[in-house]
Amino acid sequence: MVTKVSVIGRRFGALECISERWYEKRETYTITNVMCRCDCGNTHRYRWSNLISSRSTACKKCGYAKHMTHGASRTSAHNYFLKFRKENKLCDEWQNFKTFNDWKKKNIGDKKLYVRPADPTKPMGPSNFKLEKTATKLKREKYLCYMTMREWASLLGISYQRVSQLVKCYGSIEEVLRNRGQEHLIPEFYHAAQED
Repeated sequence: MVTKVSVIGRRFGALECISERWYEKRETYTITNVMCRCDCGNTHRYRWSNLISSRSTACKKCGYAKHMTHGASRTSAHNYFLKFRKENKLCDEWQNFKTFNDWKKKNIGDKKLYVRPADPTKPMGPSNFKLEKTATKLKREKYLCYMTMREWASLLGISYQRVSQLVKCYGSIEEVLRNRGQEHLIPEFYHAAQED
């Protein structure tokens, strides 16, 4: 005879079982469930298979917080950082978005300045940088504003889908702005770059 082993008190990451397993019959299969309490106090029903395979190790509230690093994904600041990191060799301190963004807000603010290495042989960081008013020696595409399509849609007062269609039609956001008679929104540094 098989003896039933109690699962009450058994832990799976931040989850602790607070009930015995029960079975839920579906049309063609059966699901084994168990009630668990997370370390934060939330209680919820979990599938037993997800617990033993480590797919469920925390409640949704704790699980989302664990994966969220800075909460700024898909913003213009984060897009700027990703392109900046790709184009430049950075020190370890500036590899972190939050650290870099805090430094940029404190030292540059909203000014249209470009960060360049003071000594190109060393990685760029808080001790090796200089600020320039125009971005020379960069390709034309790099002069574009680092705003996302959603941010442009919000600024222009039209839907994201419409901005996407216009960009596909005209080829770039600056052409969209020119055709809409809103050239003043094209960043100043873009005009300066075209003269170089």
